[in-house]
Amino acid sequence: MICSACNGRGERNKEGQSVFKEQCKPCRGKGSLKQNESVCSSCGGRGERNREGQTMLKEKCKPCKGEGRLTSNIKVCMSCCGRGERNREGQTLLKKTCKICQGYGRIVHPIPIQKAPVNIIVGFHQTNSNAAQLILKNGFKPGNGGIAGGGIYFALNKDDTNQKAHHHGTILRADVDVGRAKIMTRFDHSLTGARLADEGYDSVFLPTGDGSNLSANEYVIYDPNTFNMCDCARKLLNDQFRLEFIVIQKFGA
Repeated sequence: MICSACNGRGERNKEGQSVFKEQCKPCRGKGSLKQNESVCSSCGGRGERNREGQTMLKEKCKPCKGEGRLTSNIKVCMSCCGRGERNREGQTLLKKTCKICQGYGRIVHPIPIQKAPVNIIVGFHQTNSNAAQLILKNGFKPGNGGIAGGGIYFALNKDDTNQKAHHHGTILRADVDVGRAKIMTRFDHSLTGARLADEGYDSVFLPTGDGSNLSANEYVIYDPNTFNMCDCARKLLNDQFRLEFIVIQKFGA
C-alpha cells in the first residue's frame, strides 16, 4: 500500500521547509506501508505535533508514540484528538486527563486470535514396540533430522510406513489435526517448527512427484506439546498381526 504521507517517495520535506528533505517516518523510507498500517492522523505521519496553543514547541505524538504510523487495531482518540487530555468544562487553561483513552491519546482494540483451521488427517507412524509404548506413555518427540528437519512424520496409509520407517514392528494410527500445511516439493533438512510457525504454518505436506523423489505422501509436524494422547483402542492389523494404537492429537490442547 502506497504511503500517503510521502506519496510513495520515501522522503518528504522537513516541516516548514521546501528544500531540505527527511526520511518518511510512517513507511520507514520505503514508500509503502504494510497491509495493517496507516499514517497517523494525529500528527500527519511526522511523529510529533505542536504543543497545544504553541507553534514553536513540539511534543511526541501520543497515538503513534512518535512513529508516525498506526496499526489497524489502534485508533486516535476522538474525544481528546489524540492529546490525552482535554480542557476542564468551562475553562481553557486547566486540563484534565481524557477519561476515554486514560491519557494515552489512542484507543487500542484487542487483536482477535486466529486459530488454525481444523484439518484432520488419518496418519500412520511405524516404530518398534518398545518405542510405541514410550510414545503412549510420554508422547511423541521430534526426530533428530529428516527430509523436512527434525519432526514427527506420518504416512497416509500403513503400507507406506514400511519403506519410510527407521524402526519396524508396531504401527501407530493417529487422527492428526495438521492445521495449515505448507506444501514442500524440495527437501529442507534444516527446517524447524519455529521457522515454520514464523511463516504462518502448522505442518508440512510432502507430496510425491514434482521432482521430490518421494515414494509416498507424508505429513510432518513439529510440536510434541500439542499432543493430547489417548490410548483409545487396540486391535490387530488384519493379517499382519501388528498392534495398532489409536492416538488422538489436537492442536492447542
